[in-house]
Amino acid sequence: VVALGIPAVVPPVPLRMQAATFSTGIDRETLAVPDTLARNIPSTAVDDVLVIVVEVFAPGTVPTTVRLEWARNGEPLRRSRDVDILAHEWSFRVWDSWRPDGGTVPPGRYTVTLRTRSGRIFGIAKLEISE
Repeated sequence: VVALGIPAVVPPVPLRMQAATFSTGIDRETLAVPDTLARNIPSTAVDDVLVIVVEVFAPGTVPTTVRLEWARNGEPLRRSRDVDILAHEWSFRVWDSWRPDGGTVPPGRYTVTLRTRSGRIFGIAKLEISE
């Protein structure tokens, strides 16, 4: 019933966001992050960029296209490009970053939603930055 009534929230295969790590940087070759931001942090813990690395569980080899959508206090900030992935058994990782125009990352409630090209949601990561 849920798959027919609300298809955007039910993936076509049982993929799911297994873990999400927010950081202030990333090594683009290894996807290693220099730090891990807790889910509720003071604004002094970030500077001018937020990075997220998302690990997605896949039960087998499945081709898929995903994107990451950033929002602050419910307002859209950024949408990553669509990434074609050949999800292999167990998991795969995707990452993205958001840099505010001309300044530091402002306080707020941040969410990053992992979606397929068709809009199906795999998971939502959350980060609260307080003043």
